[in-house]
Amino acid sequence: MSFFALWFILSRFDWMDIFKVNQTTSKTEEAIGELYVNALQQSETVIEIDSLIQPITDIIDLIIESNSIDVDVKLHVFDKDMVNAFAIPDDNMILFTGLIKECESPEELAGVIGHEIAHMEKNHVMKKLVKEIGLSVLISMASGGNSTIINETLKTLTSSAYDRSLESEADLTSVTYLENADIDPSPFADFLFRLSMEESEGMQSLQLMSSHPASEERAKTILETKTIDKNTVRPLMTEEKWKALKLSYKAFSDARYTD
Repeated sequence: MSFFALWFILSRFDWMDIFKVNQTTSKTEEAIGELYVNALQQSETVIEIDSLIQPITDIIDLIIESNSIDVDVKLHVFDKDMVNAFAIPDDNMILFTGLIKECESPEELAGVIGHEIAHMEKNHVMKKLVKEIGLSVLISMASGGNSTIINETLKTLTSSAYDRSLESEADLTSVTYLENADIDPSPFADFLFRLSMEESEGMQSLQLMSSHPASEERAKTILETKTIDKNTVRPLMTEEKWKALKLSYKAFSDARYTD
């Protein structure tokens, strides 16, 4: 009798409507991602020069292929001096040139990139938005496209941290990504520790730095977690090529401000 009673109750639900939630969320994520990218393109200068973008894309592709990650990262690089990187819905990765210029090696940048890919693969981006904004607001925003709401909610992803557990998960997942790609995670730890010691306004606004646990703790955890022997890995690119890439980004910025 209990079985048939439960069956009768369950049969009253419209399961098709319930399962459409995932489809709705997916469409909402795609629409919001497009809205956010458009908003950034209207307010910031996007860089589309292949010689500047391709080396970053190569790092992303190496991490994805080495880890068989089912994420189609869409890279967007903006000429902004702020030291920041963040993921937005629909697997869009935003990098500011300030971050690239601050990294002392491509391996440092790879650590940050791995961190953001982890947020994408673990679906942290939508979890954060749904928790802080609400699914109903996101669906409404995706269908209406109110510019004020778009810009205000975008700040949630650009200036505030994920939960402590999500940030830690992204850090440790990035370490795994890097090691599977034969990249030493130590520079990623060095990057976090170095920035924690510096005081510029741009660095303080870095999402990676504004999060918990504290950056020193995160750097220590990365070093304790890594297992790869740094003497067995090859550099992502030569020091000369990395310096040339950073100089090219600087030249782009200088030319824009001169114009």
